Amino acid sequence: MKQLIAISLLILLACACKKGDYGTMKYKARFCTQTDNTLKISSNDTLYTLFGNYITSITPDHFSSYVGMFIFQDHYNQGNPACHMIAFIENQQVEVDFSGNAEIEFSPTLHSTDIIDGIFKQKEVNFRFISFCPNNFMHSFEIPTQYLEVINGSNANQFMLSDGTFHFDSINQKLSVQTPKNFSYGAIHGNANAMPTNFTLTFGQTDSSYVYMYSGQEMPEEDRFPFWDANGVVIRSSKFVTQKIIMPGEGETYTMYATLSFDTNGLIQVYAGNDNIPYTPDDVFVYAPQFWNRINIKLEMKII
Repeated sequence: MKQLIAISLLILLACACKKGDYGTMKYKARFCTQTDNTLKISSNDTLYTLFGNYITSITPDHFSSYVGMFIFQDHYNQGNPACHMIAFIENQQVEVDFSGNAEIEFSPTLHSTDIIDGIFKQKEVNFRFISFCPNNFMHSFEIPTQYLEVINGSNANQFMLSDGTFHFDSINQKLSVQTPKNFSYGAIHGNANAMPTNFTLTFGQTDSSYVYMYSGQEMPEEDRFPFWDANGVVIRSSKFVTQKIIMPGEGETYTMYATLSFDTNGLIQVYAGNDNIPYTPDDVFVYAPQFWNRINIKLEMKII
């Protein structure tokens, strides 16, 4: 009997030691606006030709959005037994303020077959894909004072920014607007109708950036890459390279830290619209061409 008790104690001690082999992982992300000096867009792509004559470009002083998904994966197919996925944001709406340089600590959901104590048993995980789904952008920016007559006129409800809140500074002759208008629609679809407005940006495993899929469809598995049965627009981005994250050992605390930056310098472009007359209600406000190339993601592991 004594021998049996001794063996049991050894087993319990071994299990306790095994549990202690794992440390603590923290998960944080910073969302910011940052000029991308590496951004290279050909001169033919800097302006549109389908919205009338170009008027001006605008840099918002406030830029934020709700985010419905922000996830990291080593394999694109979640059904793959080898897939490790960390969902900072999943099936919820989290507001992030890019212009406010927001830093958020997450309590993410982990998906895999080898989770223990909030981390993966696999010591090293190579994250190859990051998917980011923003929606309901909110902006604050200054517009040309020539629009003051439009705002105060009888056709104000037809103005592109009619859902905005306006403020005119008569002393400094500045006209500002706060609006939740999504300007990504025209940038992705042009003048097309009945298209989805939200988009998923999937970083990694591509050497170029492009619009992959405009709407969700029933597609065979080999054609769904990189994002299953996505509803909406899928954009592939080359602005990320595979990053290795190491799971902490006993007594160690690591931080998986992501920085997502959006170059908002001259992000909003203004065009004269169908009548090709500037400062009229049909003027078009739209994100600059290939605006998705302005979004960069950096993933790193910090040791505390």
